[in-house]
Amino acid sequence: MSDKPSSAAVRLLALVGVALGLACGAKEGCIARWPTAEGRPPGPGRSGPVAPIEWNLATICDSPGKGGKPGLFLVADRSDNCIMREGHFDPTVRGDRQLQRHPDWLLFHSRGKRSFTLDFEWNKSSDPGAPLPSWAVAIMAFHQSWPVVDARKAKYLVLYAKQSDPDEKLDLKLGITTSGVTDRAPKTETGLVGISQFAEGRKIGKDWTRVVIPLSVFPEVNKIERKLVQRLRVELDGDPPKDKKSFIMLDDIYFTDVTLVTPVENPGYLARADGILLVWDKAYGEEIDKFEISVGGRVVKTVSGKDRMALVPSGVFPAGKNVEVSIVTVVGDEKSKPAMIKVPAERPLEGDAVVNAQPGPSHKVSPYLFGATFASAKAIKDAGVTVNRWGGIRASKYDWDRDVDSAGSTNCFKNGRAKRRGTAEDQKGYYGFIKSTLDAHGEVNFQIPIGPWIAKAHPDERDAYCSFPLNLYPKQRKKCDFECGDGVQPNGTPIWGNDPNISMIPNTPAHQKGLIENVKKLFGGAAKGGVKFFTLDHEPGLWMQTHRDTVPKGITAEELVKRNIDYATMIKSVDPAAQVVGMVAWGPIELGGSNVDYMPPGPNGYKSYGNFTSDEQMWREVKQHGGKSQLEYYLEQMKLAEQKSGKRLIDVVDVHETPDLSGIDSTGKPQGLMENLPYDPALAEQQFDALRVWYDPSYDNPGSPLMNPAWKDHVWTPFHPILPKLKQLIDKYYPGTKLGLSEYNSGSHEYYHGAIIRAALLGIFMQEDVYLAHNANQDNRGEKFTFLVQKLYNNYDGQGSAVRGDFYKSSSSEKRLMSFVTKNVTNKGPRWYVVLVNTDVRKRFKVTITLPEKVQKLRSYVIAETLGYRLQPLSEQKAFGNLLAVYASPYSATLVVAQP
Repeated sequence: MSDKPSSAAVRLLALVGVALGLACGAKEGCIARWPTAEGRPPGPGRSGPVAPIEWNLATICDSPGKGGKPGLFLVADRSDNCIMREGHFDPTVRGDRQLQRHPDWLLFHSRGKRSFTLDFEWNKSSDPGAPLPSWAVAIMAFHQSWPVVDARKAKYLVLYAKQSDPDEKLDLKLGITTSGVTDRAPKTETGLVGISQFAEGRKIGKDWTRVVIPLSVFPEVNKIERKLVQRLRVELDGDPPKDKKSFIMLDDIYFTDVTLVTPVENPGYLARADGILLVWDKAYGEEIDKFEISVGGRVVKTVSGKDRMALVPSGVFPAGKNVEVSIVTVVGDEKSKPAMIKVPAERPLEGDAVVNAQPGPSHKVSPYLFGATFASAKAIKDAGVTVNRWGGIRASKYDWDRDVDSAGSTNCFKNGRAKRRGTAEDQKGYYGFIKSTLDAHGEVNFQIPIGPWIAKAHPDERDAYCSFPLNLYPKQRKKCDFECGDGVQPNGTPIWGNDPNISMIPNTPAHQKGLIENVKKLFGGAAKGGVKFFTLDHEPGLWMQTHRDTVPKGITAEELVKRNIDYATMIKSVDPAAQVVGMVAWGPIELGGSNVDYMPPGPNGYKSYGNFTSDEQMWREVKQHGGKSQLEYYLEQMKLAEQKSGKRLIDVVDVHETPDLSGIDSTGKPQGLMENLPYDPALAEQQFDALRVWYDPSYDNPGSPLMNPAWKDHVWTPFHPILPKLKQLIDKYYPGTKLGLSEYNSGSHEYYHGAIIRAALLGIFMQEDVYLAHNANQDNRGEKFTFLVQKLYNNYDGQGSAVRGDFYKSSSSEKRLMSFVTKNVTNKGPRWYVVLVNTDVRKRFKVTITLPEKVQKLRSYVIAETLGYRLQPLSEQKAFGNLLAVYASPYSATLVVAQP
């Protein structure tokens, strides 16, 4: 798409505009008026300074969902011009006080109530279950005649923005474009910057929010000719919600040469014995003289404009009173609005704690336990994601040849849209995922379908098959897109006996071999930096639900073993260095038994899953295998398969774990402890205690359904505590096999206390020697504290430094202070890492850490809710031989990095 219309189009726009201007006159609400710096309309081709006035933009809006195509639709008029909507922008706000010197620098200002609007919708005919294109681009020239603006002396681009819902993942990127390449300037466009990071409060609000972007921060801004600035380029950055309309409005867009003074962002604090440590952020590219800090309205401290941290002594704060602390940006005689922090009168209780690291390491920490699923390249780099997983329900029926998958029961058993036959491999989803991950220096864990069927490609690229079409099954509980149903009768009874051939094709090891061969050819084998892990499908014990259209009768333990052997043999034949991840159980119920063990006998037993006339009907296949659980039988058979084939087929046994534990909230109501629960003091206490289910044999949870007497001996006792028991079974039946958790959950993933829980769980994974792990609710956008926890372990300094090396067992004198210690030796020398997780909501511990060897200096990195959304590095300290003295704030995660 060209950003700029042809010369004929420019002339036509100008002529039409003049005609509209004559017709409109000076009427209020008229769309086209043409005042210029000289008071006359510009002629075609005119490029002199023009003072853009209300609504007089030339615009282009482009997105994939035009003309009925699937995907995001950026609303535009018939000529692809962006639209104006009522934004009720304050008419008294207009540029700045210096704008009269540069009238052409006012690029856009609304007239009346209408503002420039990027209005996002989703094409109504699109398949909400399939991945859909969601890019959107808008081009904004400053006048219908496409003049240029001389912005050489400008310092900032200023605009106001507001959006429909600040809680949505919606943002914009913006860049500057010139009219053409010159001898001095080899480029016409700068790079893009996100507008939210320069907004007051670092977020586009529901009300008008000022955005101040220093021109110096635009990438490659020095490579464009700034006296020929002609338009702005705006791109979507984020994901508009698919279930409702959303918008971002822009108004009062202008350049200025005034030095603007903007408030600090993300202020926070940390209570210390000697005072309050204040921290804040400030957009880069700004020249700041100083920051003034006030307590209770009185200036108590001034720090350099280069600082982002200051300690205010305790004596400044009035005893026993809540107080407001403000931070003000100062440039010359100008001051910003104050950023306020409320510091409570109640200070943390003080306590002492001792952490002793035992001499001699127990094992090496696996880097692969810090994984995510479908992480972006940015998340991989920023949070230090070590292994990225392509997997889940849809991937169970992925056909790499036509790049098509199926939603299964999650969305009416509908297939996605397929690529046409002959599509180049680099245009397919699997290729893009692998390349993006490897380019970001992450490892790949790729799921291979091993079930009997995979998705069929529809001959029409705009259409897709489903397993329960309405023309064959007109009476269904729910009707979906593409004339599909949910496969359930109106009375709630599932539809049985559908023909898989309607929407599926058979799956075979030979077919999937083509994918493994392509991956090795395109990216090199595992030994040469290609795909390291291949996982054998996803939760086969749930296929009879998630993929009831193809596996209605479930799967036996024998069939699970056979499919694992067949597909693992194929993978190893193509890439012997690749690691194969097998079993992939959805939890202890699948570990305990196969589908046969949970259905009554008889040919129609699968239709009455879980309904028994007596307890004796349960565990039929377990009894056939001499009382061995499905996990034990699987491990035993995979060891025999290795002995028979002469090579190991399964490298990792994978279990998905969301422990089914129950707690009681402050109102006395039962709650699942692994749910996404907001903070409740009673529940949070139980959530932290529930971490013991992973490693402590004395932990008990009577409220868990797994404690049912009919199940307990098969699904609780054999597998609890989770990690030691699983490793014991592996060592007993198939030594050398590693343990993986490609989906796990620890609860409350969207809340701060859930991040602290996860910080502790990652330490437990290091302690218990987990090899491979992917969090089920990983934040890949950098918006939740769980993202900071990932970064704490894997990129704490922003330079790729990570907690690695040998694990050393440690003890803590305080029950509420958990500790995890490692030592890593690299070409930069040895580093000791101590992770401290303080689960006490009120107490601040002064911690004395004893290491097995002497060190000279240390530095701490802290996550605490009072600090705001940041991973805060603290000042470097001296060590005392092998003793370290640090503080662990209430409800915090602290990483201590020490070195000789």
